[in-house]
Amino acid sequence: MNIFSNLSYREIIKKIILERKKIDSSYNFQSLAKAIRVQKTYLSNCLKGKADLNFDQLYKVCEFLKLDSEQSQYLELLLSYERSGLKDRKEKLLSIIKSVQAKYEKTDQYISAKKVTVDTDGIYHYYLDPINQIVHASLAIERYRKNLQLLSKDINIPVFRIMDSIATLEKLGIISKDGKEIKIIQDSLHLPSDSPIYKTWRNELKNLSMQKLRNLKAESSYSFAVVFTATEDTRKFIQEKFFEFLKEIEPVAQKAESENAYYMNFDLFPWMEN
Repeated sequence: MNIFSNLSYREIIKKIILERKKIDSSYNFQSLAKAIRVQKTYLSNCLKGKADLNFDQLYKVCEFLKLDSEQSQYLELLLSYERSGLKDRKEKLLSIIKSVQAKYEKTDQYISAKKVTVDTDGIYHYYLDPINQIVHASLAIERYRKNLQLLSKDINIPVFRIMDSIATLEKLGIISKDGKEIKIIQDSLHLPSDSPIYKTWRNELKNLSMQKLRNLKAESSYSFAVVFTATEDTRKFIQEKFFEFLKEIEPVAQKAESENAYYMNFDLFPWMEN
């Protein structure tokens, strides 16, 4: 559960207890009340919004739920926000809360892929030509490591472009080359969304992907697009579900045999925002 998408410490506590109870029956509201040294009726009133926990009680809640320091601090922020009666302080607290939420709306918080570690010039060389990524991913497939002509044919990219990418990848230390033998040194790289070249990279990769998609048979691909109206909370809920999806599929993709290179894309953004 991504607790950072919620603005209510009460809802977070309830959801965590109910989720964990499905796996371990010792996680229940009676046990929680005992752990924080209050009556179950008082805890129930707090979770219903009729009362508030104090900070020592919340500390014991976080201890009982085995939350890490960042999660505990986030719940303390929410409690401070709930209990504050000062308008300007609430506004400041809400601003801090939003900044914490923004951090946990980034993909790199939910996947194990390494952030790029090459230098700035290297990042530009690698990401601003999307063919580099396609070649990099394809080299995980043995038949392409052994036959670059075959790779050129199958992805419909001239051999000289493939060789240019091979040279770039080798220069950046992403692969090593000994004669005809190619070895991958770095894989599963991830470009953070706050990178100055992120938008340019995303657009270049999408343009290349759309060209490829137009030339594929209908049965070889799947696409889905929709325009809908909803609330900001709904958008956050959908995004959270996508993060859960990423966490679930990443280990599956990492363990899978390398037979083909695939492209996946997910966009979720508001139309009525500049």
